[in-house]
Amino acid sequence: MSKVAIQGNASGTGTFTIAAPNSNTDRTLTLPDEAGTVLTSAGRYADQWYLTSNITNPGAGNVDITANLQRTVGNITGAGGLGNAMSESSGIFTFPVTGIWAVRVEAQGTSTGDTSGYLSLYMTTDNSTYNEMNRLDYGVANSGDPVRSVSVGEVLLDIADVTTHKVKFTTSSMTATTVYGASSPIRTNFSFIRLGDT
Repeated sequence: MSKVAIQGNASGTGTFTIAAPNSNTDRTLTLPDEAGTVLTSAGRYADQWYLTSNITNPGAGNVDITANLQRTVGNITGAGGLGNAMSESSGIFTFPVTGIWAVRVEAQGTSTGDTSGYLSLYMTTDNSTYNEMNRLDYGVANSGDPVRSVSVGEVLLDIADVTTHKVKFTTSSMTATTVYGASSPIRTNFSFIRLGDT
């Protein structure tokens, strides 16, 4: 028969209490056959941001999104999140803690004329040089007919150091494209979810 042992720490003086809930039902907690660390809500983070207004005709080449970015929490009724928020300064997003993070991007846009646009996620690991990690195309027009589209993508990032590992978003097009931004309801948006330790 295997055994269950609870081992204290000789250097600590605090008392940890395992408390039962107010319940009349018997429950069994089954431990996995592997080593690990108990995951608590303290290690869970989820935050969402959105573009508050349209970006029209960003132009050829990459154009950083540096303004009109806002959290859903505190601004959109009913929006929720977990843990500490992402911080943003001039379009540069800093993570609250290290870990493996899923970053989901939803780009909504339109184009007229024979062109299309795209929205990209860039990451730096040295707080200087940014590399493109994900690209979403939106709005592919034909013969001047306007086309609206929604593109969604997700990338997993290893945020080993919050002082050097950061992300930003850029948009690019030739002419006659618009990235949609709005507050009610939200349109183009960015979600950050921590999955676990790095």
